[in-house]
This record gives sequence, structure tokens and C-alpha cells, in this order.
Amino acid sequence: MLIRIIKYVLNFAALLWMLLGAALSYVLILRNPDCDRVMDVIKDELCELIPIFMAYLAVVTGLNYLVERYLEKRKGSKEFLLLLLIQFVVMTLAITYLSFNFYLHCGEPN
Repeated sequence: MLIRIIKYVLNFAALLWMLLGAALSYVLILRNPDCDRVMDVIKDELCELIPIFMAYLAVVTGLNYLVERYLEKRKGSKEFLLLLLIQFVVMTLAITYLSFNFYLHCGEPN
């Protein structure tokens, strides 16, 4: 049971770390672009963030699978897939929110 709690805490911490990185990627843009160019900036950010998030999901899902099978000794469980789905949905919603929020502030002075 302790291993399971530690697994959930580590999954949550890693997810927050990735979401913080996504938020910082938009914050680090030095100035707000013009409204006609903001979509290009968002596309560039997405092209950088999506491969990082996919690699994160692959690594975390693999680790969840190994922990579930070998440390928790649960052979028939598919909990790692549920964790994958939850993390995928949360990251997709976060990227959508951050991109939309960035788009709303186009053309504003810094």
C-alpha cells in the first residue's frame, strides 16, 4: 500500500513539474507578438512541447507498468493505462488553456 501511495505522489509531482514547464515556456516569450503573428508563436510552442510531453508519457507509463507488475505484484491490473489517460487529458487541457490565454493577450504591452 505504501508503494502505491508513493507511486501516486510521484506521478502527481511529475505532472505538476511538466505543467510548470509548459507554463514557463509561454512566460519566457519576451514580448507579446502582434495578433496576426500570435498563431505562429503558439504553433512553435506546441511543436516544442508536444514531443516533450509524449516522451514524458512514454517514460512515466513504462515506469508505472514496471512498478505495478514487479513491486506491487499486480499482474492483471490495467491501472497504468488509467494513469496514462488521466495525465494525457490533464496535459491536453493545460496546453489548451495556456495557448488560449496567450492568444487572448496578443498585442498587449508587456
